[in-house]
Amino acid sequence: MSWLERYRRGERAEVWLGLRQLGDRVREPGLREDATAVCDEMARRARHNVEVLVERMTGAGVRFHTNDAARSPVEPFVAATAGAAAYAAWLDRAV
Repeated sequence: MSWLERYRRGERAEVWLGLRQLGDRVREPGLREDATAVCDEMARRARHNVEVLVERMTGAGVRFHTNDAARSPVEPFVAATAGAAAYAAWLDRAV
């Protein structure tokens, strides 16, 4: 069973532990793709959770603003732009 399948089945802590224990080997062909899929799934879930929180908080009347005396309204969540993929690729090459 793949790391991603285990992650989706609820073995999240065990999967992260296993991936950490691989150390640099996690970048080897075969392991890298599955580890990346786990990270993508984690990010997808995190984004969903942030979107739900923002929706519920906005619905409850929470006002999002700058953390200064002006308290100017701000957008609580800004989705990634088209340039995010290029930036992620650049980060990947830097490792």
